[in-house]
Amino acid sequence: MRRRSIVSSCMSVSSGVPAPRRGPKLEPLLLSVDERAVLERWARRATSAQAVALRARIVLACAGPDVPPIVVVARDLRVAADTVRNWRRRFLADRLDGLVGGRPGRACSGDRGGAWTRGARGVVITQAVGAGPTRRDGL
Repeated sequence: MRRRSIVSSCMSVSSGVPAPRRGPKLEPLLLSVDERAVLERWARRATSAQAVALRARIVLACAGPDVPPIVVVARDLRVAADTVRNWRRRFLADRLDGLVGGRPGRACSGDRGGAWTRGARGVVITQAVGAGPTRRDGL
């Protein structure tokens, strides 16, 4: 049995015309002139963090009134489709600030409100400092 690629599965078998998109209709990602300029600068600037540059390329590839299929953008940029969905969604929600924010997902355990709050850390550090020199101090 011959397997079809993801992109060919989006095409109609008989005419090669894109088949209707399955799932919910995606909101067009429209950019202002200023946003496009910033994203293009981030995407090509050598000093940009590579993660931010990739996010900018994803948003630029998804931009425009006609919504390209996420799998096609993912294939062209060689990333997972979920990565494209994630950064497209974050850009729509928070615009440029959504791309430079922290990592997506759950906060690290030190930032949750449990025992390791800022006050508890201060107590632990104070106790450690008052205990005298340690191996880490080189003594």
